[in-house]
Amino acid sequence: GQDGKVITKQTIATYKYTSQHFENYQKKQKKKFYLDGINQKLIDGFAEYLSIDLNMAFNGSGKYMKTFKTMMNYAIQRKLIQASIISEVKVKVTKETPDNIYLTEKDIEDLMALKNFETRMYEVVRDLFVIGCKTGLRFSDYSTLTPQRINNGFVQLTQQKTKGRVTIPIHPLVEQI
Repeated sequence: GQDGKVITKQTIATYKYTSQHFENYQKKQKKKFYLDGINQKLIDGFAEYLSIDLNMAFNGSGKYMKTFKTMMNYAIQRKLIQASIISEVKVKVTKETPDNIYLTEKDIEDLMALKNFETRMYEVVRDLFVIGCKTGLRFSDYSTLTPQRINNGFVQLTQQKTKGRVTIPIHPLVEQI
């Protein structure tokens, strides 16, 4: 990126989805919007489309509005729109603290006790979910784990989202899986 940060696949996907949502918003409005037409009504309409029409939670619509604002700032840097537009409009980036939902050790034991799955895929999904519970890794990291990454009871990897390097002790249940 321009500020020296590495742009991840997830970041690129967020930009693509933001663009796609905006395209769909334009179709719904039966109107094409251009950079010089950015105003508060447009921004509020797009935010409303995300939260009401698409029924997105605050954090979802907030992520896309934040990305929309970043795109506007980029357009200003490239001199595609006037810098004064930022002082004229307000992009609301909503955010809420999600409920912390968790499983107890007993819940995880009960999951592991399940047998006779309809297909092998259900068992694999359950195992992946438990690995996520026991490692605290994001899905993008634990879904690509291989036995070769486990060394002396630890797994070492570079996280996809943050590019941070982590070393995690492996729970016996994870090793068993």
